[in-house]
Amino acid sequence: MIEFINHKSFDREMRGVCKKYPRGYDSFASIKKLLSKRFSPVESENLIGPGKIHKIEDYIDIGGELWKVEMSVSNLRPNQWPRVWFLLLNNVIYFLHIDTHQENYDHLESTNLAKDRISDLIF
Repeated sequence: MIEFINHKSFDREMRGVCKKYPRGYDSFASIKKLLSKRFSPVESENLIGPGKIHKIEDYIDIGGELWKVEMSVSNLRPNQWPRVWFLLLNNVIYFLHIDTHQENYDHLESTNLAKDRISDLIF
């Protein structure tokens, strides 16, 4: 069973996304279901296309992996979907950061922010 934990700043960012896109909470619930199936320790099932989920970095010292997934939101084109950065560690998914192209996010900046938030949750 996969457990989900949100970074406190992720919750604030998620509220901002959902103000713009009211179906955002439904989309987030869907992505959690898909991620729980993909990373299930019992019976993994890959339901997310390879172009929609990306492994960014391994954290061998703690046994975790940093990922980014595109969160489908109705009435948006795929290139406008919010991106969600998360850490997979010991059957726990830690949601670290969410951003959209609507906000003109910088991939490197967002990835670095997610990396900084890992230490808030783990150490």
